[in-house]
Amino acid sequence: MKRTIIISNLIFGVLLLALTIFCFSPQISYADAPKDVKIEYASNAQTLAVTITVSGANK
Repeated sequence: MKRTIIISNLIFGVLLLALTIFCFSPQISYADAPKDVKIEYASNAQTLAVTITVSGANK
């Protein structure tokens, strides 16, 4: 029983550490905004077309 509690606390601590690293490290989750967004609606066909243009440079 005591070993299960120690393992559970260890797993919780590791998950909490990983979550903290991912939440507070902007380099991991950094994204650029799109350059342009075009929305076209064809009422006769009832279709919506969305074109998203992104920059070509990866950081």
